[in-house]
Amino acid sequence: MLGVSHSAMQSDEQKNICCRYCISALLVRAAQFSLAICRDLAAVPPSDRKSYLVQKLTFGDQDPEHVSSVIRATVAWVDKTLAQRGGTLPSQIELGRLFEAPPYADEFVGLVQRLLEKADEALCLPVTLEVTQFRGSQLEGFPRLAAAAQKGDELAALLKGFLVRTLSMPVELLGGVGQGLAATYGANGGTTQGAGQGGQLKLNESG
Repeated sequence: MLGVSHSAMQSDEQKNICCRYCISALLVRAAQFSLAICRDLAAVPPSDRKSYLVQKLTFGDQDPEHVSSVIRATVAWVDKTLAQRGGTLPSQIELGRLFEAPPYADEFVGLVQRLLEKADEALCLPVTLEVTQFRGSQLEGFPRLAAAAQKGDELAALLKGFLVRTLSMPVELLGGVGQGLAATYGANGGTTQGAGQGGQLKLNESG
């Protein structure tokens, strides 16, 4: 959807900035949710993590056996009702597809595993994306924040690549929006509106 509509947005700078702002916020949220998944997996033995995560991606928090039985019973009821009326289920309905993990499951498992392996860098990932997407290079006088943001650069690139491949997200929408916001709406007074806690990243640092 974004790939189709983005070309029309380029003629309207404000719509373009709005779209890139939303994508930037999505990136920060994706980083936060990915870390929450890592926390969930921390209590799972390494050998079981892939199957555990694939099951969660397929069935969510529901019991797989219960969900499967409900789906089968529902399909059987629909099939019987259609047969009584002289109809049949469409051939394109494949029951097995209802129990398949999403196509991005293996790649997402790999991404989460990388986050777990690089836990120190992963902890900086939301800050990295908050800064690069909403603040850009305007970090003079904030060395600790700049160092924290730089620490998560590699993992930020991995997350962006994952979203581009799995959601067909246009690469041009992933660039930072901070400079565009400043140019269109003026300076932000040292605070950038983002997607972190409270919606703001305050750049107040004593050294």
